[in-house]
Amino acid sequence: KNDIQSTRHGQRDHLSNETIIFVACAGENDIGSGTSLDQILDTFRSFLDDLYCLFSPLAHSTTGNDNIDIKIKRNHANNYDGSTSSHKINHSNNNNFHLIFIGPKLEPWLSKDFSSRKQYAKLSNGLQRCMRKHCGHNSNLGRMTYVDCLTLFCTEDTANVPGAVHGGRAVPDPVYFDGDGLHLSEVGYAVWKEMIEKEILTLLM
Repeated sequence: KNDIQSTRHGQRDHLSNETIIFVACAGENDIGSGTSLDQILDTFRSFLDDLYCLFSPLAHSTTGNDNIDIKIKRNHANNYDGSTSSHKINHSNNNNFHLIFIGPKLEPWLSKDFSSRKQYAKLSNGLQRCMRKHCGHNSNLGRMTYVDCLTLFCTEDTANVPGAVHGGRAVPDPVYFDGDGLHLSEVGYAVWKEMIEKEILTLLM
C-alpha cells in the first residue's frame, strides 16, 4: 500500500514524460471487519477524488503550474520502512496516468459465511459503478481499469457455471490460498502477479 502526500522537499525523479501506473486493491478486509458497503464505497470515491486532484490538469489549472510533487511512502509487508521517493508529475499530459484497480476475490473462508460472500459480490459491482461514474464525470483523468477477480481463484469447473457468484456455486481452489483460507499462497500470488503484469502491458501498448 502506498500513502501519498504532497511535498516540496527531498530528491526528485522527473517523470513528466513517463507513464505512471497505480495498482490498487481494497475492501476485502473492510467486509471482514464489518464495515458497511456504503462506508467502503464512500472511501473509494474519496480515493478517486484524491487521484483526480493529484493528476488532473483541470484541478491545477488555476495555479498556472503544470507540475505537482508527490511523495510516496513505501511499505513492505504492511510495515512502513521509512524510505520515501519524490516524483514530479506533469499535468500537461494526463494520458500518462493509469489506475488498475484489483477487485475482491472469493476466498475459502466465505464458504461458511454466505452473507459476507454476497457482500463481496455487491462490493465488486459497487466499485465498478464508482469507477464508471467517476470516469464519466472526469474524462480527462487518463485511463482507469477495473479487474474483476471474484472467480479468478476458483476451480475451473465452478468459476463459470450459471450462478457461480450470486448462487454460491463458485468454489475457491485451496491451492491458491494459505491454510487460513484468507491469504493467497505463493501459487496464488504468482497468478495475481501474472494477471497484473498482463494489465500493465496492455496499457503500455
